[in-house]
Amino acid sequence: MLYFAGVLLLIYAYVFFYSPASCSNVKKKIDKTVQTSSKEHIKKAIKGKVDAVPAEPGKGSLSLNIPGQITGDFEDEMLTREYLMAKTVMGTVKRREIVTAALIRNGLAGDEAKRLVASFESRGVFNFRRAQPGQKFELKMSLDGSRAFYFNYHYGQRIQLIAERTAKGFKARKVVHRIRLLVFGIGFRIHKNLAATLAKLGENYSLVKKLSALFADEIQTRELREGDDITLLVEKRFLKKRAIGYGNILAVRLNTREKGEYNVFYYEPGGYYTADGNSFFRVYLSRPLPGNTPPEKDPVNGGIVYPASRRPPVWALSGGTVASLGWAGKFGRKIEIDHPDGVRTVYYQLSSFSKKLKKGSQIARKEVIGRAGYSGTTPDKNGAGILVYKNGGVISQYAISSIREPAISAQARAAFLAKVKMYEGQLDSIKIVGGGVSQRILSLKEKLEAEKRKKKKVHRKKRRGKRRRPAMKKRP
Repeated sequence: MLYFAGVLLLIYAYVFFYSPASCSNVKKKIDKTVQTSSKEHIKKAIKGKVDAVPAEPGKGSLSLNIPGQITGDFEDEMLTREYLMAKTVMGTVKRREIVTAALIRNGLAGDEAKRLVASFESRGVFNFRRAQPGQKFELKMSLDGSRAFYFNYHYGQRIQLIAERTAKGFKARKVVHRIRLLVFGIGFRIHKNLAATLAKLGENYSLVKKLSALFADEIQTRELREGDDITLLVEKRFLKKRAIGYGNILAVRLNTREKGEYNVFYYEPGGYYTADGNSFFRVYLSRPLPGNTPPEKDPVNGGIVYPASRRPPVWALSGGTVASLGWAGKFGRKIEIDHPDGVRTVYYQLSSFSKKLKKGSQIARKEVIGRAGYSGTTPDKNGAGILVYKNGGVISQYAISSIREPAISAQARAAFLAKVKMYEGQLDSIKIVGGGVSQRILSLKEKLEAEKRKKKKVHRKKRRGKRRRPAMKKRP
């Protein structure tokens, strides 16, 4: 009995006195943080009597320091968003030129070109030493050329070498038959949810992901209600008679009961635009972490704090460069990111940083930079704080959330408006009947060819009708 009592006493002492997360250690941490943020401490720091920024507590503190990583889901979202904004390049291999050099010449980064070619050769799909001058390829890549999303190399008349980017890398394959790209018009009224409605029409879930990424800045798919109408034009890839994937979404008309109507049109480069030529994409995210809990004011640090639970990932609001990261006293774990337009975003009160981050690292929009948690002057509240600076002064986060990507240039405006007119006519021709409709949209060339075939058919019928049967000779 005494043995068990002694064990219980030791456990009690460890939990409440010696454990890193014990009440006494948490109290010491709070007292130390409050002390370092006091006016007296700051004055001493200025005079050089103490360190201005205290050292970060050890790993045994209240924060568990779980490393933030880019999970498959978030990487897929990033890829889909970048894919929608990507540009397409048609290239040709020149004489005495390897395929890697041809890709670099057409704007793809050197390391990315090597990875793309290696995805075929390392898996034994194809050795590009067999490539011949004059062979053509199609490359879909990001605007800065840092990432390739789709690569189609035409080796001869029948063989195509295709690579598509996924969250885990490039998926490379060889296709013997020619792939056709056909435009389809799809119209439906939402029943239950977007995924279920498209599944009923026989469409793949990848189309749901593309639509979700396209409208992510304006409306979430969970906000769509029964009775909302969607009509769209989308490219489908066919191998013989089987659909094997989607190309670009060319135009979308979304009519919602709660948020009104959206009309979006595809035009390269830059991705998607409204009918008047403004970009449909915003530069900055509306919030730095998942969920829809409203933020709260932070009276100590002057920013706003997004409450959270279970240490969710914290995203970079936009692409940029890491200016600094580390322990920052009352801010706790803090990351500062500089953006190209002169804006600096500061993320604090984090429980951990992403492992690969360091000063000078390049960050993409919605890339995971850390985890929300307990640090700084608010150890009793889980979440992530944010501050936004421009020209040295603090501005509201909502002031940058309305900034959009560049609009259509003046030189391309006439061509863009002509395409919009064509797409609007095709969208008007799609009539939503019953559960929905998916129909082939013929191009102008195909329509002319169909009319020619129809005229030839009518002409043949007329000629057959005019033919006279030879008179039968009477038998003697």
